Amino acid sequence: MPMDLNAAAAMLGVSPDTVRRWAHQGSLGSMRPSGEFHFDPDELGAWAREHGLQLVGELESPASDIPGGRPFSTALRKGGIHRDIGGTDIASALGAFLEELSAPGASQRSQLLEQLLAREALASTGLGKGVALPHPRKPSTDFFDHSFAAVGFLQSRLDWGALDGEKVGTLILLVNPDSAGHLQILSRVAFLLRHQDFDALLSERASDEKIFEALDSIEPEVL
Repeated sequence: MPMDLNAAAAMLGVSPDTVRRWAHQGSLGSMRPSGEFHFDPDELGAWAREHGLQLVGELESPASDIPGGRPFSTALRKGGIHRDIGGTDIASALGAFLEELSAPGASQRSQLLEQLLAREALASTGLGKGVALPHPRKPSTDFFDHSFAAVGFLQSRLDWGALDGEKVGTLILLVNPDSAGHLQILSRVAFLLRHQDFDALLSERASDEKIFEALDSIEPEVL
């Protein structure tokens, strides 16, 4: 039975706006005469696997190699929070962001940048409300053997192709060695961005201390 937009979003573990953007770009789904999109579950699953996405239903059994604690907070402490990131477009902003990181090494940064830009070419990672979530198309151990995240505040807001049309000023970089860890952290980021207090801290570019304090308070702990 065909799925509607909300059901497809739940299956992929992303927002309905993200699925709508992909559908408008012709990546998946078909449009009814009413203007509403519908999706075939089998085709949606095949599309997800082709693009390195794991379906939410496939994550019901927790992976044994995912540690407890607060996964996003732990990953962000490895990458840190960076400010005044330069750049006049997506490519130069991502390049400048990677230069701020203490890891990976220079040669790997070039490779990572290529993968981030390839993912942006597939579909914008602009989530709306001024936030983008750059990440490689597929998890890989090429860069880290652990989940890695970093936040970057741009000097100037840039057009990131977000569905809501709002320019992006905050980047949340995610790099993960495996699909299970990647989707676990994606779900945490989605949860946090829906939380009014955390969203406000990003918008006002609060201090590192305040952001990490909020994460310790807001992000649910994995037992």
